[in-house]
Amino acid sequence: MMQNRARVRRNEEDSSAGAESTTKYHGLKGRGCRRAVSVGALIALLTLAGWRLRGYASTLVQVNPTNLIKPESIEGAEKSKDWSHCIDNPPQPRLYVEVDTKVEPLWLPAYPTSLPAIPFGDLITALTGVKNGAKNYYRSSPALKRCHNTKSNSNVQAVTCEIVHPIVPALRPHPSSQAANFGNAVLLALRNPLTAFPAYHQSKAELYHGQIGQVEEGEWIKFRDEYVGNDTNSHLFNEWKSFITEWRDMKPYHVGGYLPYEHWIDEAKGPRLVRKLSQILEAEGFPILYNNTDKPLDVGSECLWHKHILAPTLEDDKKRVGWYVPQFKIEQKDAIVDGLDQFASEIEQAQENDNMTRPRDKDLIAILRDYIEVIRQTS
Repeated sequence: MMQNRARVRRNEEDSSAGAESTTKYHGLKGRGCRRAVSVGALIALLTLAGWRLRGYASTLVQVNPTNLIKPESIEGAEKSKDWSHCIDNPPQPRLYVEVDTKVEPLWLPAYPTSLPAIPFGDLITALTGVKNGAKNYYRSSPALKRCHNTKSNSNVQAVTCEIVHPIVPALRPHPSSQAANFGNAVLLALRNPLTAFPAYHQSKAELYHGQIGQVEEGEWIKFRDEYVGNDTNSHLFNEWKSFITEWRDMKPYHVGGYLPYEHWIDEAKGPRLVRKLSQILEAEGFPILYNNTDKPLDVGSECLWHKHILAPTLEDDKKRVGWYVPQFKIEQKDAIVDGLDQFASEIEQAQENDNMTRPRDKDLIAILRDYIEVIRQTS
């Protein structure tokens, strides 16, 4: 654990932050809020120990830590995919090439635990050549403020600027008032609420209470019942939804791409997400050092994903083998499904009015519908 924390600190040198919460259950600081925790262990569980579901009381449901596809399809991918070409010839670092004009960083609002922590920063550096290109809004020093290096003359000082607003509000100034210093496109990282909430709770326990290993099941249940709530009110779900809608609606920005956590850890969708990310970054003026063509899937994107996302995630997930599966009451699960369905319907209705539709709405609807199906499969 101490070695792991040291590794985190080394990689967080220029992209972590201290951010104080305004509610008693937050207490988020910097990159800690995006640690991929227990539910990210699916692939490791399949390859190391095999997935076995427990039986629970009829009033409870399990969090099936699947992604946006069924477990059996993941098993099939594990058996059929040959990664030897990436392992034998891993992508080599390439030098950053300075661009001719100034390119401002892109906002990266990320719901807690929705990004593969350390691997994401390494991926951004590998894609663009920009050292410490994935910065954190709350990280501040004499030479760094709001993701900008005050003593640098480089045209690209950062690629992404992670922020958890409005969960930890940034009001002085509000992100909408900082448009001159940021690109117009927003990258929004989200995660299925059914897995995000227990991961969020675990992450906070590790960061702020010195938790070693998984939190006691009773602690999770207490947190769940207080903040996930019931079928009439769910503080956490309302906050999760508001997090997305605020950035979806925020002008003068637009969502350039949604980054679902589940896609990062999927062998089929992960490389495609890397390619999609590189295309967005290139369109915004950032240097891209690897081919990002659509067809066929270029080896660069695929092997970058394997090296910087899959391999470190599998290694990190080994410590969670054997952990219990967090439970939800049936009414809590149903409330989340109803909330997701209503959210998707609201976005669909907005498509009927040109003044209310927003870029990438169809992508968001598809993600929400997929989340619903995954939750319905947990029983």
